[in-house]
Amino acid sequence: MNGPPAGSPAGPGGSASPAARGWKRLWQPRRPAFWLLVAFNLMSSACAWALRALPLHDAGMLLIGSLGLLNAIFGLVVAWRLWQGH
Repeated sequence: MNGPPAGSPAGPGGSASPAARGWKRLWQPRRPAFWLLVAFNLMSSACAWALRALPLHDAGMLLIGSLGLLNAIFGLVVAWRLWQGH
């Protein structure tokens, strides 16, 4: 039994796997950017729900769809900055 303990993110040699290191870059609850990322993702989900569940006219669909798309783009930018360590 030379491998890491069960449930451990460490791979052979005791270092974390690349996937585990990547999640650690994003999971930073002490940084405001992390919470901004969470907020953008929640707002995008709310917009997607509204598009599917609410009877909207064309202008409403365009407005909510654009807002959801912008939230998704901003969320990706924040995630990229967290990943890069900025």
